[in-house]
Amino acid sequence: MCPTAVQSYKRLSTYCMELKIDSSRHIWEIQQDFNGAFEYLKLEFFSKPHSANQPSPIKKIVSNQAYIKDIIKTPINYSIPIDENMSVTALEKLFTDNLGLSVQVFRKSGNIWLETTMTDSWTLKQQNDHGKEITLGVPKVSPTIGPEEYDAL
Repeated sequence: MCPTAVQSYKRLSTYCMELKIDSSRHIWEIQQDFNGAFEYLKLEFFSKPHSANQPSPIKKIVSNQAYIKDIIKTPINYSIPIDENMSVTALEKLFTDNLGLSVQVFRKSGNIWLETTMTDSWTLKQQNDHGKEITLGVPKVSPTIGPEEYDAL
C-alpha cells in the first residue's frame, strides 16, 4: 500500500496516491483531489449506502459544499491509500469500512457522468482509461501507402 502522505492529496507514483479525509474538509476538496489523479472519474458522497451493482438514488447525494463532519459526527483524520489497480468495489468498500462513508465512483462519458455500477469490478485505471476513450474518442489513423504498395495497386 501507499506510504502515508503529509498533504491533503499526494500523488506518490503513477499507481498510488493517498487521499486525506478529515472532519474539516469539504466534500468538493476530496472530489477535486481524487479527480486530480483520475481525470475521467469522480466520487459522489451519499447519505445512505447503495447495494452492490445497484445505482444510488440521486436524491441521496450529499452536497459537495458539506463538510465531512456534517456526515460523520465523530472527528476523523484518515488517509485512504488508493492504487489505480484496485477495483471500484474495493475503493468504495474502503470508504465504507474505514470511515462509514457511502461513496460511488462515476465515469465521464462525453459530457455526462455515469455511475459505474455495472463495471464496479473494473480497476480505477480501466475505468479512467475507458472514460478518456469515450470522452475524447479513439484517434482515427489512416493507413499510409508506401511506394511499393502504391505500385501494386
